[in-house]
Amino acid sequence: MSNEMLATIIGLGIFIIVSVIFLRLVATAFKKPLEEFKGYAEKVPEMYRHWKRTSGVIKGVKVKEEVSRLGYDSVSTRTYTPCIEYSYEINGQTYTGNQLALVLYNQCTYKDAENFLANYQVGKPVIIHYDPDDHRLSSVFIKLTLPKYKKRRGPLYFP
Repeated sequence: MSNEMLATIIGLGIFIIVSVIFLRLVATAFKKPLEEFKGYAEKVPEMYRHWKRTSGVIKGVKVKEEVSRLGYDSVSTRTYTPCIEYSYEINGQTYTGNQLALVLYNQCTYKDAENFLANYQVGKPVIIHYDPDDHRLSSVFIKLTLPKYKKRRGPLYFP
């Protein structure tokens, strides 16, 4: 075996080892924040247990598109979120809101968001959760995973 070939093999080995260490560090750096968010999300239903429910009316629906860029001139991701605007009445006072969920795991395609909104048409009734201490704070759902029919899709899925 020539010295050139041996140097190439050693260089490739060092490159692989450094790459594995780097990827492990990156994975570890992302793991803690994701676990913290998952812990928070699991506690949310308890935090809002005192919220009351009332009926409301859907005033508008749309699909909102968001584009996120990871760094300068890098890959972008698109997220499609179903949006619902609603009104509800508490003690004779009318309130409006547009909070779909207090915790939302969203991995919708545009079609997924449209399919979700097919069940929420303008003028239809909807159950609203609201804060009894501040009636302006409301949401259709406390916790929601979208799309509902898909299981474990993508690296940010939390069961």
